[in-house]
Amino acid sequence: MSVSPTTSSSGAVFLSYAREDSAAVQRVAGALRAAGVEVWFDQNELVGGDAWDAKIRHQIASCALFVPVLSATTQARREGYFRLEWRLAAQRSHMMSERTAFLFPVVIDATRDAEADVPVEFKAVQWTRLAEGASTPQFCEHVARLLAPVRGAPASSPAVPRKADVTPPMSHARGADRRIPAAVWIAAVVLVISLGGGWWWRSDRAGVGTRAPLAEKTAEKSIAVLPFVNLGADKGDEYLGDGMTEELLNVLAKVKGLRVPGRSSSFAFKGRTDEDIFRKVGEKLHVGTVLEGSVRKTGNKLRITAQLINVADGYHLWSETYDREMTDLLAIQEEVSLQVVKALRVTLGVEESRVLTKRATVNPEAHRLYLLGRYHFARGNFSSSTSADRYFNEAIKLDPDYALAYCGLADNLGFFGGNLIAGREAWARQKELAEKALKVEPDLAEAHFSLGLALADQSDWRGGERGIRRALELNPKLALAHDQLAWLLTIHGKFDEALQHSNQAVELDPLSPLFRVDRAWWLYHARRFDEASAEARKAIELDQGFATAYANLGWCLVWKQDLAGALAMFQKVKSLDPVPWWDGSVGYVYAATGERAKANQLLSDLDELAKGRYVSPGPRVGIYLGLGENEKAMDWLEKCIEDQDGTCWNLKVDPGYDGVRHLPRFQAMLKKVGLDR
Repeated sequence: MSVSPTTSSSGAVFLSYAREDSAAVQRVAGALRAAGVEVWFDQNELVGGDAWDAKIRHQIASCALFVPVLSATTQARREGYFRLEWRLAAQRSHMMSERTAFLFPVVIDATRDAEADVPVEFKAVQWTRLAEGASTPQFCEHVARLLAPVRGAPASSPAVPRKADVTPPMSHARGADRRIPAAVWIAAVVLVISLGGGWWWRSDRAGVGTRAPLAEKTAEKSIAVLPFVNLGADKGDEYLGDGMTEELLNVLAKVKGLRVPGRSSSFAFKGRTDEDIFRKVGEKLHVGTVLEGSVRKTGNKLRITAQLINVADGYHLWSETYDREMTDLLAIQEEVSLQVVKALRVTLGVEESRVLTKRATVNPEAHRLYLLGRYHFARGNFSSSTSADRYFNEAIKLDPDYALAYCGLADNLGFFGGNLIAGREAWARQKELAEKALKVEPDLAEAHFSLGLALADQSDWRGGERGIRRALELNPKLALAHDQLAWLLTIHGKFDEALQHSNQAVELDPLSPLFRVDRAWWLYHARRFDEASAEARKAIELDQGFATAYANLGWCLVWKQDLAGALAMFQKVKSLDPVPWWDGSVGYVYAATGERAKANQLLSDLDELAKGRYVSPGPRVGIYLGLGENEKAMDWLEKCIEDQDGTCWNLKVDPGYDGVRHLPRFQAMLKKVGLDR
């Protein structure tokens, strides 16, 4: 919410505010106008459209003084059009002389600047406090003095009011609010690191204010698609912005000559309102452009804004606002993709043109349900997988030829099935779904990948590898296919080739914690424990709640004889992801450290749990190996083979089996699952 001009003067004050504060802002505007100051201000709702958006941008680019009105309302609202206005004004200030007065924040309540969620440029200037917008003659005189150079006054007129130079003009301002104790800064840094942002602190500080290194290492045709922000009142519509982002990522990634970092790298920036965010994205992902946008749903009405920004200078290469019906979502995605490619001047071949205009479904509601399914699948836990399954199935009911929805169901089973139902049942269903997707779209890379994964899960190693490699032939940028091909090569002991594909996955999606921790596991199975630990720690830097990364660290510590450290890691894993699977790791260390009673208690707990739900036989194998009861471990391993449990996949390479690898019974099991070669 902001302004609409009544004139085209370049000497006006631009008031930017949240619509909830319009009454207070009207008082500010009235006082300034009474003092002869031209103000751009309007209480109307956002009118939208490209012309309106262009007009707002023109006003910010030409106004004499930008006045962001700050309050508890703006502090509480993480999203809003006023935040875009603030960012544009902050960017414009970078091109101005230090002596130019331009940013003039006004606070209408007790909001403290030290804690405010605003661009850092706002904190570099003095703030003025006007309780509930009650302006004083001194305030209006001060604004008039700041505008004096614009109106032709001498260059010696008061310049930008820096904190170190100017006393607050209003009696409401208190000096205590202007200082941030060193302890607060230290606590803030610790908080950033504890929330997984430590890598920002270490890697970004040296680059502040420099642009040349970014240009040197950025590909010419490259784009990061930031998560589209949900501006609607209903947080249940979050999937719309996420889905829009994923769809654009998937389509643009298929354009030859255009590098597009993957989903995890894109979503690593979700919710971030950092100053100079585009430079940070460019440096982290090595891209030259950023696509960002927002989605607002009101009833069946949809407003989507999108803008393409050049990282080096913040210049807007293209922007558009779409006011459409919900049924037009597919058309908007198609149009945005085409406009982005056009703005980047990427030459499209026949195949790329077909990809950009092809629709996976013509049913808007099926598409909406599919987006909901992908949203829940991406959350990566067992409860959300149940929701994902439901939405994918509902999408298929509306469109039985929706190939990507079949792939969604197949992938959901592939990643979560073995812990919810027996692997044999899950992988068979996964294969059936992938085959349905292929029947609808024989050249769909995702369908070949899903089928390859299902075959590999069933120990059809050749069929699995053939399917995944076919997916990469159709789409070499399918990062997950590179990652899972690395898994397939690893379990056959082909470590060097596995790491090559793992590197490609990380290159395509550099901020993906999954690809980092998977690489850690491939290194672990190659007995390169120090390197594996380093990769797992990188995954934790990206996502401190990623249980599998701690599990990898734990097993590396086991083979480095630090059992106490390993137990601490496994207990951390259990706190993050309390599923039975991790009991095998905890029980192994209990047994190895002589706490046999605790290990046996875990076995009893698994037996009790299995009375009410399916429990993988895998954890018992680990506990019995730790107890040294190898025959019982072999008994449960036979059960794993019968269930086609994931425990069987790593028999050839996992160090945990080194103590029984020589046994004829173990060798026979290797042969049974086709890992004896």
